[in-house]
Amino acid sequence: MAALTQQDDKLQYPIICNIAKEVWKTKEAKMPESEDPKMGDAGKRGILLEAMSATLLLMAGADVLIMRHPEANKLAREIIAEAQGEVMAIRERVKGLPPKKVFLQVGATPLFASVETSFTNDFIVLAGGINIAAGRRDGHYNYEMVTAQNPDVIIVAIMGSEGGMGAREKEEWLRFTPISAVRNGQVFVMDSDLICSPSPMTFVKGLEKIAELIHPVAGK
Repeated sequence: MAALTQQDDKLQYPIICNIAKEVWKTKEAKMPESEDPKMGDAGKRGILLEAMSATLLLMAGADVLIMRHPEANKLAREIIAEAQGEVMAIRERVKGLPPKKVFLQVGATPLFASVETSFTNDFIVLAGGINIAAGRRDGHYNYEMVTAQNPDVIIVAIMGSEGGMGAREKEEWLRFTPISAVRNGQVFVMDSDLICSPSPMTFVKGLEKIAELIHPVAGK
């Protein structure tokens, strides 16, 4: 928890994941198709499971993966390459546009921001924004600090947004009229799953959405 919330670099050692051992011993990977036809081809099933596990672990911060099946390795690389291509296309669309100051809220009680060492910061940077919390080691914030930094865009991506928490947070922000984002109607609520729990492909969707919010003129 210290490595996650306090940016303790002494606890941020490389992460090695032996997914070969874990994936191929699961029931889903080993079950013969004859036992449950709905599970599909047993040979392909294990490959897909290992490939998707690999891409998700990389998104979660893994540094080294130990894999078993060469086809799973190949598929994982293809998935990553496709996502990278789409990310590059988004970066090209926002290239040359004036950067905007962004506050990305990922926690409500207490108010918590995306900081530079978090992968959520990548959404802002790749979308052509400037993260106002980039210089902080700790993401704890308050409304007065945000007001002082005066972001052009505020994005609320907190757990429970779909249940109304995001809308309530947006209403709270609308009280702070000195902030440019509030005055100009640039306070937005996003699905937290896209931002805080992305897969390789949903990362692209989240990035595309944030790019549209920061630079509407860039389009799709």
